[in-house]
Amino acid sequence: MGRLRAVLLGAAAVLPLAGCRVGPKYKVPAVPAPPAFKEADAGTYKETADWQFAHPEDTLPKGAWWTVFHDDPLNALEPQVETANQTLAQADANLRAARAQIRIQNSRRYPQLGASPSVAGERYSAERPFFNPANANDGEADLLLPFQISYEVDLWGRIRRGITEAQEDTQASAADRQTALLSLQAELAMDYFEVRAADAEQKLLNDTVAQYQDAVRVTNNRYVGGIAVKSDLTQAETQLQSAKVQAADVGVRRAQFEHAIAVLTGKPPSELTLPPSPISATPPPRMPPGVPA
Repeated sequence: MGRLRAVLLGAAAVLPLAGCRVGPKYKVPAVPAPPAFKEADAGTYKETADWQFAHPEDTLPKGAWWTVFHDDPLNALEPQVETANQTLAQADANLRAARAQIRIQNSRRYPQLGASPSVAGERYSAERPFFNPANANDGEADLLLPFQISYEVDLWGRIRRGITEAQEDTQASAADRQTALLSLQAELAMDYFEVRAADAEQKLLNDTVAQYQDAVRVTNNRYVGGIAVKSDLTQAETQLQSAKVQAADVGVRRAQFEHAIAVLTGKPPSELTLPPSPISATPPPRMPPGVPA
């Protein structure tokens, strides 16, 4: 009976320690990678000579990459994404929360002090039934100032693992923030050039409408003079109305992209107006390495 009691006491003492045990440190698994693509060795593609191994650097800022377009309005809009966009503000808040979690986990390495003071007072009412005014009625007061101190010895590495986890979460939040910033900047650039393309298309359609109006006028004069049939006039008017509809559709599409730019820069759509400026027909600039595709 004594031996059984000793075994049970030993098991009871080991169980709390087993519950505190922390697993081994995480190690990145090794993934075998070939020295080269087999297609490159076989010469299947003519572009294989330009293939290079990728070295992702998503966490590094990409800089003012949009300046390669030499467009002043675009250069003025892009910095506003980082200062006024609400999606990026949310990513910034997540990053700050992750950094604060590191400080919280680090604080657990040191003794914890706590205090919960309280004050309470009591005095009998002179209006209560059966109250004897002759008795002393000075009341009572209690002032409590309890202090607590606790310290956890990180014997099994639980606190250290918590700190490591918080640091990894912070790195992930920082990468998410940079990814969100790059995505928003790229989206703004695409919307901006969609606006400029719509301006060029609008200019073309406006010129087309003016030419079709002249064609309708000439065809109507020919019809009145008796040298053109009614179908010629109807066809000319149909072409004119079709061109006007296309011009209106382009105007609606341009307004949608302009509103999207306003949202990306943290402004109400009514406060942003981009003057028409048709995109030039010159070829785009050569992109240096490192600019996001």
